[in-house]
Formats: sequence, C-alpha cells, structure tokens
Amino acid sequence: MFVDSLANPVKYWYKQLPDEVKNEWELLLKAFKQKYCVDLAPPRTMYFKLTQKQDESASNYLYRLNAMALRAKIDFRRNDEDFEQHFQQYFDTLHDKTLQMQFRFMEFASIEDLEMRLLQYEMTTMRVGSKKQATKKNAEESHFGAPAVNKVDRDPELKHVAMLAEDFKRPGGEGEALQQVLLQRAEEHKNWLAEWWEYAAYLSDRTPIAPFINMVSGFGVFLDFDRPVSQARRAAETIRYTCEYLELLKQEKIATEKMGGRTLCMNMFRRLFSSCRIPGTPVDSFERVDPSQIRHIVVLCDGRIFSLPVYDDRDQLLTIGDLESQLLHILQQSAYINGLRPGTLLHDDSARNIGALTSLNRDDWAGTRQELIDADGYNKENLETIQRSLFAICLDEKTPTNPSDLVKACAAWSCGNRWYDKSFQYVIFQNGMVGSNMEHANADATILQSMYRWLGERYLNRIGGYETFIESRHHSLSFLPPPELLKWKLTDAIKQKIADAVVSFEDKAQSLRTMIIRNKKYGKARLKAVKLFPDTFVQMAIQLAGFKLYGEVVPTYESAHTRMFQEGRTETIRTVTMEVKEWLEATRDASVPRHVVHDKLQRAMARHKQNSMAALTGDGIDRHLLGLQIAAYLAGQPPHALFSDPSYVKSGGGGNFVLSTSNVSGYPWLWGGFVPMVPHGIGVCYGTEADFLGFMITSFDEHPQERPVPNVRPRFTVEAFQRALFDSFDEIYDLVREHHEHAAKL
Repeated sequence: MFVDSLANPVKYWYKQLPDEVKNEWELLLKAFKQKYCVDLAPPRTMYFKLTQKQDESASNYLYRLNAMALRAKIDFRRNDEDFEQHFQQYFDTLHDKTLQMQFRFMEFASIEDLEMRLLQYEMTTMRVGSKKQATKKNAEESHFGAPAVNKVDRDPELKHVAMLAEDFKRPGGEGEALQQVLLQRAEEHKNWLAEWWEYAAYLSDRTPIAPFINMVSGFGVFLDFDRPVSQARRAAETIRYTCEYLELLKQEKIATEKMGGRTLCMNMFRRLFSSCRIPGTPVDSFERVDPSQIRHIVVLCDGRIFSLPVYDDRDQLLTIGDLESQLLHILQQSAYINGLRPGTLLHDDSARNIGALTSLNRDDWAGTRQELIDADGYNKENLETIQRSLFAICLDEKTPTNPSDLVKACAAWSCGNRWYDKSFQYVIFQNGMVGSNMEHANADATILQSMYRWLGERYLNRIGGYETFIESRHHSLSFLPPPELLKWKLTDAIKQKIADAVVSFEDKAQSLRTMIIRNKKYGKARLKAVKLFPDTFVQMAIQLAGFKLYGEVVPTYESAHTRMFQEGRTETIRTVTMEVKEWLEATRDASVPRHVVHDKLQRAMARHKQNSMAALTGDGIDRHLLGLQIAAYLAGQPPHALFSDPSYVKSGGGGNFVLSTSNVSGYPWLWGGFVPMVPHGIGVCYGTEADFLGFMITSFDEHPQERPVPNVRPRFTVEAFQRALFDSFDEIYDLVREHHEHAAKL
C-alpha cells in the first residue's frame, strides 16, 4: 500500500489529510510541496515574500533576511545597489514602526553596522532598583564590623544605621521622592546612570589621575628575548596593528561580545580612538571626534611631542617599515636637540616635559591649560593636535627587565613623557618591552583589554606574504612628510609649573609598589575538580589574607560590568558580608571544628555568587545609592544622614575601600591593574586562567597627601600581602579538599 511505503513523519501527515486530498494526486502533490518543498520556490521570490514574524526580534529577522538574500544572489555586502535594495526591503517588511522611524534615514556603512545598531537597540535599558532593597542591603552590609550574631537590639550602632535606613525609605519620605526622580530619569534615558556615573566617579574628582586613577597594562606577548627587537621597530609594529584594529572597528567587523548568550553593549569601543579628557573647573569633559577623520597619532620622546601621520597620501596605512623609519627620525631629532648647546636651537625647547602638567590636580591643570591657550595661538593648535590624535606612543629610555618594573614604569615613571588625558597611550621601552597607560573615565579595563588581546594575537599569528609587504619600506610609493615637532610658546610661570609638576609627581609616585606574580599551583582546572568557582575562590582568599594582616574585616571593592544593559559600565560586588565575617572569625578560632569552618565557608561563597549575579544583572546596590545621592545633590538637598553615618564609610562608602579588586581573566600574556583606592590599601587585579592564577598587586609605602581618609589603618607591602594571599589559597583549598575526601568515604 502507498501509505505503508511512507516514513513515519510523512505517514502521520498523510493520515490527517482530508479524503478528497488523499484521493486526488494533483491536490496531494500540491499539499506535499506546501508542507515539505517550500524551498522549491525560487529564492528571489521567497526573499521578497519574507516578513517579520510576530514574536521575532528585529535583529533575528535581519539575520533571516540576510540568509535568504545570499541564496537569492543579492550581493548586499559588495554591491552598493544590492545593499540599498536589501536595506529598503528590510525596513519595508519590518513591523516595528518605532524602529523604522529611528533607523530608516540613518546612514549605515554596512549590514554589519546595522546589525550592531539593532543589537544595541534591543538591549535592556538600565533599570532602577528597589529603594527598599538598596537601603536594606546597605544597612546589612555596611555594618560587617558588628558582632556575628546580627541582632539589632544587641548592637547600638547597627540599631542606629537600621533606624536611618527605615527613615530614608519610609512612605512619603526623602528616599521615596528621590526614587521617583530616578524612575523618571529611567523613562527618559537609555541608561539613567551613565552620564551621572562619569560625572560622579571620574570627571568631578579633582585628584591627579596619575598615578591614582589611570590603569596600566603590560604585554607579555612582546617578551621576545630570543630575538630582541629595536624600540623603533616594536613601536612601528604596535602602531600598525592598532591601526588595523581601528580599521576593523570602523568597518563594524569586531565581533559583538556576549556573556552567557546575552549581547554585551559595545558602546565604549566606539570612543577608544581620538578621545581625550579635558581638564575643567569644577568638572572635566571629553573631546571625542570621529576617528575616521583623523590621520595622525602623537609620539612623545624625551619629553617632546611629535605629530606623526599614520596614513599616506593614498589614504593607506603606513607599512611597519615606513613607520619604523619615521620613528627613527623622531629618535634622532630628539637626540640631536639634546646635543645642542643651550641657546643654539631655533625654537624654545623649554616646553620639554610639558606632558607632566597632565599629572597635576585637575583644577591646577585646568588653570594652566587655559594659561597655555592664552599665551599663544600655536599652543591651542598643539593641544587640539594631541586631543584629536588617534592615540599616543611614548618612547621611553628606560629598560625594565621584569613585568613588575614594567607596569610600575607605565604608572609612575617619566611623567614628562606622557599625556595622561589620552584614552590610551602605549609605552615602548628601549629594550622593546611594551606597556600602556589608560585613562579610566573614557572606558573600562575590559574594553581596552579586548583590543590588547586582539593586538597580541595579531602579533603572534604573523604569516608571510601580506606580512612581508607591510613590514617593508615603500618610500617610492608615497611621499612621507617628516614627523612634526610641536613647538610651544610658554610664559615663565608655565615653565615653572612644568618643573614643579615633575617634582610633585615623583614625590607621589616613588611610594608606589607593584608586583606581577603567578600562582601556578592553582588554576581553573584544579579548582573546578573540587567544585570551587575560581572567582569566588580568589575573593575568599583575598578576604582571608586581609583578615590576617589587618586583624579585622576590611571594606572591599570588586568590580562587575553591567554591559548587559545599554551604555552599562560597572557595579560593585559586595564581597564582605556577615557570612564572610562569620567564616573569617571561625578560621582564627581553634575551638571551631573543621567541618563547621567548611560549612561557614560554603555559606560565604554562596552569598558571594549571589551578590556577583545581582551586580551583573543590575540588582547591585552601590550605583543605586549613588544615584539617590546625586538626585538629592541636584535638587539642592543635603545628603541624608544615612550617607554620612560612620557605618557607611566603614563599608567603603565614598570610595573608602581598603581592598580594591577586579577580575580580568582570559588574557594570559597580559598583566595590568591599578593603584589602591586609599593610601593604606591594597590593589589586586587578577586573572583566573586554565593552569595558573595571575596577579598585579599594588600598595603605597607612604601616605600621599592627595588621598586623606578618616580612619587610617596600617599599610602593608605587596610582598606581605602576596605571602598572606598564597597561604590563604592553600588554607581554603585544603579545607575543601578534606571535606571532599571525607565525603567520598561515606
């Protein structure tokens, strides 16, 4: 029988057909084609019949339409006419009228450009958390110094902060009114916090950004001691590869990053290049220009600043060979100037080390910058040349021989040969080692590290052919104008300020201590074998190390990104909780049985994971509390007593975190980090890799006057913290391993 010859799925389909269809071959064939042979229709016909499905996102529909266009041989990636046709077809068949109005008349360089904009459009907006939840958590977690038995009636200080929290969140009270301000702002902005965060966390801060705010990084990928590379050659490679990355960015060819299947906001990538912080009073600002309009970088050499074109007159990137030639010219010109007797140079060289001005207190730098502009029109042009440049290269005469010295050199050496306001600047040393100094307000570390990872992979994966071309010199193909030395007109007062800035920076920077170190005993593989989550393992060890040194639980900052939301930046993971405090106290109490210590550790780790997820998904408390404070400030209201209570400061409020930490994993040959947030604190930037844990640890030997804090604790060296940290790794791992071995015997 016919029906018995059919495969089961087709048989079931056939049996449910009406008898009139079963009995008529023409009708049966038509039904079969409709069910199983839709693809027999010409692809071009199917392309023009496609429309957005009811529950289909705009980006998913674009992917589906793209696939059908390729089958229909509509070459929207290479043919301009096909691109325009495809673009119109997409918006003609899109059901989202709001998106149609927003996007239809925008200019897109490519379909990839449109795809990225759609993904950004579809991202969740940053929501405002619950006022009740935020104040409750703050009351709990700001008071980690309370007795382990968390009873309000047994601790007057805890009772007081709980009372303040209740007053702040009471119906009809101050907190409720401020919450309404945030909710209204969330209705009007893609991210209610983004602009406020830049203002409050960075641009309004008057602290010198170097060495206190900027981040630093070092490139292990360039530790090529078997085949040493000259400074000019290494700088040329770095410039070329970074510009190649810029070209990919401009063409929207950098893959959109994801986490747990969710798209991450890529907004900060758009402002990496041709960005510069501008000092101002009472608040700084940014100059950000379209990098596609910029053709030069700036090179700092021996305290002098040169403008160097990186594109030729045919709008092609210079080859590595040509860039090397230009950089050698800069090195030779600077050496020549150094060899001249004073007074024999045709221009004033007193502006040497002018970059040191960017290390001043922001109010001082703002005033001096205006003096520069007022002194001469050329000074203003020079500033614009620097600010608009794609990025900066610093050619340093120093030769750090190990990673720890390299990152310290990037953070705390040669301030006259830096421009700290640039979004990022590479530091190329005489021995070919490479590091960077990064301004923090413009972009977070993970954004720059993504670019640096691409740069390292580009370097490691060099091949012949194309590489042979770009590494050679091609002077005959294009005229290369020499790099331009920026010449300044300075008053005696400005000259003195440059000299004073150098002295001031050296006084501040000499107390900074840095350590780059790996713990090869532990890595992701070994930790997961005993069910230890790597980030939580490191954070618990940091807590235990701090407890051993300071003798108490200390406020700790761990950063989490909020890039799952439009224009997301960071949130604080509250590592210090009552669960952590109870566990730490148990570790030092010999009367507590080992299995009880283990149980307390498990509760502490579970709470850390819970707080981490809350921060990542927009349910943290610190940025919400900051928003409430800013709303009060803008309304002309004094801060609520909750925010001036000693418990708030004790928990890290106002930036008083003794331990400042951040997990930047996935970059095994990159090192980087930041200085402590307070003079007596420790900075810990770490990465959890497959077979090791990597760290950059920082501390200050002495108290920088720019960072006064209320309750000064003792200071510890990076070596002391590293020993306590590594001992804590062993202590925690052994405790968990013992539990697993005991459980296996049961």
